[in-house]
Amino acid sequence: MLVRARAGGGAVAAFNVVDDNSMEAILTAAGVSEAPVVVQMSVRVAEFWGFARTAERFRLLRTATGADAALHLDHCPSPDTAIDCLAAGWDSVLLDTSATDFADAIRATRRVVAAADELGGDVEGEFEPIGRLSGDRPPRTETDIAQYARFVEETGVVCVAPLLGTAHGQRSCANDVDVAYARALAEAVRIPLVLHGGSGTTGDVLNALVAAGVAKVNISTALKTAYRQACAIGVEAGTFEPLRVLEAIRGGVRAVGQEWIDRLRGVAWTAHC
Repeated sequence: MLVRARAGGGAVAAFNVVDDNSMEAILTAAGVSEAPVVVQMSVRVAEFWGFARTAERFRLLRTATGADAALHLDHCPSPDTAIDCLAAGWDSVLLDTSATDFADAIRATRRVVAAADELGGDVEGEFEPIGRLSGDRPPRTETDIAQYARFVEETGVVCVAPLLGTAHGQRSCANDVDVAYARALAEAVRIPLVLHGGSGTTGDVLNALVAAGVAKVNISTALKTAYRQACAIGVEAGTFEPLRVLEAIRGGVRAVGQEWIDRLRGVAWTAHC
């Protein structure tokens, strides 16, 4: 999916959903748009609903909506949990080894990739902590690029999530993101790059990153914002109607999903820091 998107000059939107309702909203948008998407969950959310139950529900909704979609586990630090998830029928996992040293990161990731090969799944790799706050960082060097190239070669991951200057839960301005580094890194590793913290990335920066080699853009905060705003709709004049809340959530999440699908297919858009 990511290779196809990259070859076509675009990227795949990856949406962090929290329940069946938000999952259905994203898959409906994808089906209508005939665009590929990744539906993903955090480990905490996936464990709340259950790996097997989530995979089953995803397959039913994917069939019903006609969406071209994959189910992905986001930021999983445990190799055992990642393997359990793949065994339950998920398409891919992000093994997040950023809390370990580099040698352990390679060993753990290699183990999960081997299991994924047997189970028919894929593995996204991460060994640098992306974090929630951006700030002053030393410039990236050829040493950093060489380390990524070694990680990819020795693990066999199909895509990698590098530290490009964005951050989880925070808007990203142009001077935070190193597009030249992303381009050099993509040329060195020769697999798709994944952008975490995509929700606030401005249009020109996003376009430049996609052109540089980013083929998967993670969207979480934008969906959470739509979800939170929709929850207030069901409370009016001292009354509460749960169905109105669910309908509002589905509509709000679908609208955000549609917006990002269009953005990543090259539709012109603007955003401000």
